[in-house]
Amino acid sequence: MNEQIKISVVIPVYNAEKYLPECLNSVINQTLREIEIICVDDGSTDNSLQILREFERHDPRIKVITQRHQYAGVARNNGMQYTKGEYLLFLDADDFFAQAMLEKLYNKALEDDSDIVICDAKIYDNGKYLDTILVDSRNIPAGTFSCYDSQFADCIFQSLLGMPWNKMLKASFIKELGLCFSATLHHNDAAFSMGAMVFAHKISYLPESLISWRWVRDSLSHLPKISDSVYRSVMDLYAYISKSENYARVEHSFINFVVEYACRFYNYSQTEALKVLAVANIKAFYQEFDMGKYPDEYFYKQNDWKQFKKLAKWQLLPTAI
Repeated sequence: MNEQIKISVVIPVYNAEKYLPECLNSVINQTLREIEIICVDDGSTDNSLQILREFERHDPRIKVITQRHQYAGVARNNGMQYTKGEYLLFLDADDFFAQAMLEKLYNKALEDDSDIVICDAKIYDNGKYLDTILVDSRNIPAGTFSCYDSQFADCIFQSLLGMPWNKMLKASFIKELGLCFSATLHHNDAAFSMGAMVFAHKISYLPESLISWRWVRDSLSHLPKISDSVYRSVMDLYAYISKSENYARVEHSFINFVVEYACRFYNYSQTEALKVLAVANIKAFYQEFDMGKYPDEYFYKQNDWKQFKKLAKWQLLPTAI
């Protein structure tokens, strides 16, 4: 490829043979042709790697990288090292995408000179589309926005979800910051995506659903690792944003996010053992962020805050941990 690469698409792949051809076909058939597609096989044990190799043979824009199984965050980091495009987009191997998605995101980025462009998606569940809210547009100012706007900074973590695949990012901006994904089974994208939004000077929102977000239900056997992922993702995010000149602006939103995030995991836990792990997270967050110093009225969702405080004071039996 001699032409300038406009977008580098990075796709982590792990045992995705069922959905991978549909995903890759929706990327190689994009109306924007000046792209590269970096596929990172994360030690798949099915036919995913063979499928990747077949696509690589037929399209010179595809590059396949392999690694031992280290989860999607590490795969994305490894793939990012090979990128050459102006912009980066991290997609998932079980999703598929509108044919003009990349062209629309790229044009929006050029129009606004954006560090990040965000779009919408729809959940795809067994052939049916369901609406979902990835962006709370009520809190999004007209035009470009950023955490340098104190009104948006005060609700950033409540307005935007942390997945990376609906966010195209300027490569020079990301590489200058040195942002990377967390090395966890789940929640490995929050520190990267939310960290980037805290540092960005210009964020654009394209209110179109350009992604079919396939609903794949997780195995319950993964849930104990999810608990550890919740704690690590929050602390990785804090490690990034606490260095930013914007931290004082986003602190209110971030502390509320920690409370809401931890309570959500506790409420979704389906076994007593998982609830104990979720409580351990809450107790750790309460200490790490000195939650007791904030007045009750500081918190947006009073029911979450009341639950968080109550659980933070629980005495856990050592045998239960």
